[in-house]
Amino acid sequence: MLEFALRQVARQRGAEVELVVAAHGFEPDPEVVGRILGERAHQILSFDESTFFGDVLAGAAQAASAQVLLKMDDDDWYSPDAVHDLLMARRFSGADVVGMPSEFVHLEESDVTVRRTHPSEIF
Repeated sequence: MLEFALRQVARQRGAEVELVVAAHGFEPDPEVVGRILGERAHQILSFDESTFFGDVLAGAAQAASAQVLLKMDDDDWYSPDAVHDLLMARRFSGADVVGMPSEFVHLEESDVTVRRTHPSEIF
């Protein structure tokens, strides 16, 4: 779902994003990545499918030049303000780590989307 994930990053607004694509078990096409991301800074790393996922994440983190890191899943949908919102939560809270729960979950097998109810803005 690489192209879907790239479009999620490309539409982010209100924050500068340097994308490190950490491909696990495949080689992304650099032309496709560049076409979708446009001028956004990015780099592509490829890891063999036998590489432990934690090592993939560590490799991507080490390759990033920024001080703040965000892991995005290739099969999740993010609002265009997701990165900005997380950075603002970090700024206002002073926390070292911030996150967001999934609010809507699509159950593909039954083609049903459900809304999860949970508290927001908590430690």
